[in-house]
Amino acid sequence: MAENSVIFSNLDIDNPNPRKVKCIRNDRNSGYWGDDKHELTVGEIYDLERVEVYDWYSHVYIKGIDHPFNSVLFDEVGEE
Repeated sequence: MAENSVIFSNLDIDNPNPRKVKCIRNDRNSGYWGDDKHELTVGEIYDLERVEVYDWYSHVYIKGIDHPFNSVLFDEVGEE
């Protein structure tokens, strides 16, 4: 992906339920809080535990990782 590519997340931040989500980006320009920008793998499916919505941003918590990520890093996983 080009450094200046724009990717829009389709994550439903109003859905409070734990569910599967897909990582669609892992760059620091999108509010990545991890120490290692490669902690998440683009295209990988993760278990979302919860979402915290604030005025201008939202935190996503992934099972097994003790810090939040920006919701723009994820997309919903459709029904198969």
